[in-house]
Amino acid sequence: RFAAMAQRVKAQMPADMDSHTLAGLVRVKLEEARRSGGCPAFILERIERLEQLADMIEDQEWALEGDELTRVQGALFYFAEPVDMIPDRVPVLGFLDDALMVELTLRDFEPELTAYDKFCGFRIAEQERRAEHGRSETVTKADWLADQRALLHHQMRDRRRSGSNDP
Repeated sequence: RFAAMAQRVKAQMPADMDSHTLAGLVRVKLEEARRSGGCPAFILERIERLEQLADMIEDQEWALEGDELTRVQGALFYFAEPVDMIPDRVPVLGFLDDALMVELTLRDFEPELTAYDKFCGFRIAEQERRAEHGRSETVTKADWLADQRALLHHQMRDRRRSGSNDP
């Protein structure tokens, strides 16, 4: 039932919905949940995880495109829409359907979120490293990918030297 409802809502997303607007709408809903006062902590914790997806679609350096972007936007649109299975204004339970959908959604986006978290960690560390050396240029996704490629090559050479093919 949840999947069918999500599909119906996603189908209603305007074709010209941009990521910045959508992320803003999701953040408004998050603020409503935080201010509601009657939202149980376990529900609020799950709903707040949507912020990762909102950050991901707004991040210019991560730059999701094509199907990846469309999938994340479609998932976030369900949460941005005021019409849900359980109206948000219902005390205690109003955000329960949202929390359940967050759990289902985050499972679908596990690979994207894991990669994005790694990129964000790399970006922070690299910016700090560059700042220590008096450099202030932006850390890009290309920088992260180059670092990942170098790491894989290093691991490959180490395995070859040790005679091991274990990952």
